[in-house]
Parts: sequence; structure tokens; C-alpha cells
Amino acid sequence: MSQASKRLAWLAVAYENAFSVYFPAAAEEMAQMASRHLAEEGELYLLSPHGDSITCAVCRKTSRHPDDVKNRYCGSCHLFLADPR
Repeated sequence: MSQASKRLAWLAVAYENAFSVYFPAAAEEMAQMASRHLAEEGELYLLSPHGDSITCAVCRKTSRHPDDVKNRYCGSCHLFLADPR
């Protein structure tokens, strides 16, 4: 997956998280498609550009807890999304 595709998927999910109450249906569909695309590519998480948060591509929840980021863990799904690096 290209860096541009990853960035677009991350932005769609981040937008969804930030504006979930007023989220337009078309943007929600884009976030769902981005999550599916990431999962199909074997990318189960997205790190923020600064590396201070992780977003699960399965449930699209974001965690800023340092241990979740370090261990690539989704507390919502209770899954380790990748081997820690």
C-alpha cells in the first residue's frame, strides 16, 4: 500500500473519530472502505504521523495510550494488531 493511500485512509478514520456526531454518510462510507482496504492489505492499524496514537483498522477506534501504541494493541477489539517493533 502506498504512503498516499495509507495517509488518505488514516485521514478518513481520523475525521470519523473527530466528527462522529455530525458525520456525513458519504464520509462514513469512505472510512469503512478505507478500513476494509487496509485490512485486505494486511494493515490492521494506522499510526498517527507523530507516532503518538494508533487507530485500529478493524473497529476504527483510536488510542493514545503509550502502551497501546508501543504494543500495537486495540483495547476495543482486545487484539494485538502486529508484532511490537
